[in-house]
Amino acid sequence: MTKNKAQKNKIPDGWEVKKLREVSKIYDGTHQTPKYVSDGVAFLSVEHITANQFNDTKFISEDIYEEEIKKVTIERSDVLMTRIGDIGLLTL
Repeated sequence: MTKNKAQKNKIPDGWEVKKLREVSKIYDGTHQTPKYVSDGVAFLSVEHITANQFNDTKFISEDIYEEEIKKVTIERSDVLMTRIGDIGLLTL
């Protein structure tokens, strides 16, 4: 963002304008619905979070889980975003 554009947007004095990728790590997850199995690793989706309902959990295989976890490890305080469905409420 140029200085003129930042001034137009009234960025407070002392603040810096940075791109999100400069202050965070961004991971683009799977774009395909995984194959569900009868037993394995719990696979939660946005529907579970917004409904606060975790009883009807679907599962993915250990192999699929191991492939996905190689790409990124989700940790406490991470921000997760969805591109499909209702994002729900922010809870701290």
